[in-house]
Amino acid sequence: MSEKWADVARRLEGLLKLNTYVCGIKLLDSADQIPEKARRPKEPRALCQLIAQARVWGRVVAATPEDSLCVVGNYVIFGEDLPEDFAAGKRSVGIYHKDETIAKKAVSNYLKADKKYGAVVIAPLDRMPIDPDVIFYYGNSVQALRAIHGWVWATGERVEIRTVGEGNVEHAIMAAKIDKTPKFELPCNGDRIFSSTQDHEVIAAIPVEVIDTVIEGMEGTHKGGIRYPPVFQMADATPLPPALYFIRREGFPKK
Repeated sequence: MSEKWADVARRLEGLLKLNTYVCGIKLLDSADQIPEKARRPKEPRALCQLIAQARVWGRVVAATPEDSLCVVGNYVIFGEDLPEDFAAGKRSVGIYHKDETIAKKAVSNYLKADKKYGAVVIAPLDRMPIDPDVIFYYGNSVQALRAIHGWVWATGERVEIRTVGEGNVEHAIMAAKIDKTPKFELPCNGDRIFSSTQDHEVIAAIPVEVIDTVIEGMEGTHKGGIRYPPVFQMADATPLPPALYFIRREGFPKK
């Protein structure tokens, strides 16, 4: 484990006060490169389940394409081809899409891995046994917004979210790796069903190439008063809302 990543984890967790671990993910060419410390699943699991084991339980986990049962996750992360019926849009009709034409169009908008990968390692960042490609966390909308603040502080660039609603954590991770910019996603339905992801959670994925830039921006905006949790000013708000007139000694103003 690099002290750099432990320091990054401490800084992010101090700024964001997250309920689950900040994690790193490393894509590998082959299973031979998996560190001994990483635990592969005994039976195939969806990648979002392994991510949950890392970010909630604190496990150091690894998987090959054979260890992963989600065809969307395998397409996005490992660069595997989709099953023929899935690629043709037949499998999701009546579930996610109204007809095969729409389904095929949606599937064509999936982001495929930039190359074929043979394994992946996922772990809490301060326990990462290998340098990660992407750092990610799950938080509420304000905790995700803080990373946007950090990026915009340093670059002034607009952050855009592009999604088709499936394989979203994998899409965020791979898009961050390819584009070298922070990405944000809403957890998909599978993430919620299989991994107990909560209604309020949002995914933030930041490539390691810009993590220092984002954190420096988060620290800069923190010093400027943009923080988590937000500093509420209701007690000093003017004009007073009607509920505060109700509880005052003077009651409501006379008309």
